[in-house]
Amino acid sequence: IWHTQGSGKSLTMVMLAKYILRELKQYAPRVIVVTDRKELDGQIAKTFAHTRLLPAKATTGKHLVSLIQNRKADIITTIINKFNAAENQKIKIEDRNIFILVDESHRSNYGTLAAKMRTVFTRGCYIGFTGTPLMKKDKSTLSRFGGGGYIHKYTIKDGVDDKEIVPIIYEGRFVDQKVDETSIDQWFERTTRRLNDRQRDDLKKKWSSIKRLTSTDARISRIALDIDEHFTESIKDTGMKAMLATNFKRDAIRYLEAFEMLGELNCAVVISAPDEREGEDDILSETDDKVLAYWKKMMKQYGSEEKYEEAIRNKFCDGEIDILIVCSKLLTGFDAPVCQVLYIDKELKEHNLLQAIARTNRLHEGKDFGLVVDYRGLIKKLDEAMNLYSGAGLENFDGSDLKGAVIDVMTVVGRLRESYSNLAAMFSSVKNKSNAGEYEDLLENTDKRNDFYNQLCRFGKDLSIVINSEKAYEAVQGKEIEKYKKEFVFFSKLRQSVKLRYADSVDNREYEPVMQNLLDRNLSVTDLKKITAPVDILDSDGMREQLKELGTDRAKADSIRSRLTKSISEKHDENPAYYDNFSKKIKETLEQYKNRVISEAEYLSKMTDI
Repeated sequence: IWHTQGSGKSLTMVMLAKYILRELKQYAPRVIVVTDRKELDGQIAKTFAHTRLLPAKATTGKHLVSLIQNRKADIITTIINKFNAAENQKIKIEDRNIFILVDESHRSNYGTLAAKMRTVFTRGCYIGFTGTPLMKKDKSTLSRFGGGGYIHKYTIKDGVDDKEIVPIIYEGRFVDQKVDETSIDQWFERTTRRLNDRQRDDLKKKWSSIKRLTSTDARISRIALDIDEHFTESIKDTGMKAMLATNFKRDAIRYLEAFEMLGELNCAVVISAPDEREGEDDILSETDDKVLAYWKKMMKQYGSEEKYEEAIRNKFCDGEIDILIVCSKLLTGFDAPVCQVLYIDKELKEHNLLQAIARTNRLHEGKDFGLVVDYRGLIKKLDEAMNLYSGAGLENFDGSDLKGAVIDVMTVVGRLRESYSNLAAMFSSVKNKSNAGEYEDLLENTDKRNDFYNQLCRFGKDLSIVINSEKAYEAVQGKEIEKYKKEFVFFSKLRQSVKLRYADSVDNREYEPVMQNLLDRNLSVTDLKKITAPVDILDSDGMREQLKELGTDRAKADSIRSRLTKSISEKHDENPAYYDNFSKKIKETLEQYKNRVISEAEYLSKMTDI
């Protein structure tokens, strides 16, 4: 069932549960409502609270087991990871009169957890709900829920036409950056003088990525000023609120500090705990001092993560907070009708992009539209995502199209077993398996280390496929999967220690503060400009017109130059790239990013003509 965000999907689930219990009363049916996040579970529980139905909310895995076994609750709401406990206790319920309503059922993290759920309810009826259209790569989701098409769909356009949600207006902006080449090269050479060429190149690659270059003080300060001016002039007096989505927890806090310096707006941050990965934090240090200090302050003020998040949410919805800054939390499942604007400084695509922008489409008195202000050049990704509403996605699904989408289970499992065997065979001569030093000694040879890195990468990919495939997971015993998981963690740590021991890379924790400071001091903002006029995201002609407007001769020339530069760079990288200046790598990355944002219009125009 595809019901677009904001159209009352949770209410539909409640009404369906009520219908099942009433119409099938003679069979003593039970309904299990499953989500994958605490906030969604809480939201659905609150929706049930407005009816005469009183669901039992599973608070722990043990509690879920108790609710399943004692049959005292006709309706249970739970987070899917609580099925771990039920599977561990070998609980099997073969009752056919159990209906499992799965929210946001397309998400990849339902893989092994969904398999565990199905080992508990072996004959239940599973009904999937989604707030965004299924994409071609989501065919497996349909096979998981019976292999047919949609039971029912209600699109964004339906919601806007029925005035159940407001239209969303998109506006693109671009922040142009410049690097002080001489200064950054001199400081880089000085700070890395004790490293070898391979280690220096490792640092250059890590710190010339666009994720790093868009996370500088100058850029954050300039965007904060732009948001401050826009919100103050256009939104504040209306009583509406805004959200700001960022890539990293650290950046969320830096934005908060920038707004506090400006002193005009009341802003707050909602992030997860420092040791919990969120957004793009996997490539950053998990012990960032700024994040730790903020978290300790929040825990001292509110007492717990749950109370901290609840307090900020309430202050945003009903209190004095103007702008709520987030990474991933609250970009899905957070219903705040007062939110009119989403400022995006974060890479988003497909489902995540559609779910994020839908934060602005709820009805509210005096709110005629939602507004998305994009600082990341996501117009092409948004255009592609919106095409799903006009026939490019699976809403025109043909059941025969599912052929070939269901993976060959034994092939995938066999590949995993083979890749693990090949990896383990490299260390067959190790006598003391608990001595990591023996493993490291075997990898002294450069070629053997490279082979190890490649074998581990292959094993990791195969393991990921099995973990995220419900059918593949069902074909392998749980003990075998757990063994592979532990082995992958062990070999990943070995890779990290080996790279440091043999100077293949540097300890990023040691150099991160230095490199971040280097970028902050030597990257400046030269301009912040609007690159599209406001356009309704449902107006495909208007979207394409804006894209064509971007496709200027300058963009074409820059794009050609960018491709040539990239080609030359790739050729050069076939040899050791140790001799490239750090500034050159940064400059190329910034130019390619700029050309990608500006020249995607030309690409879309050509694709339209085709």
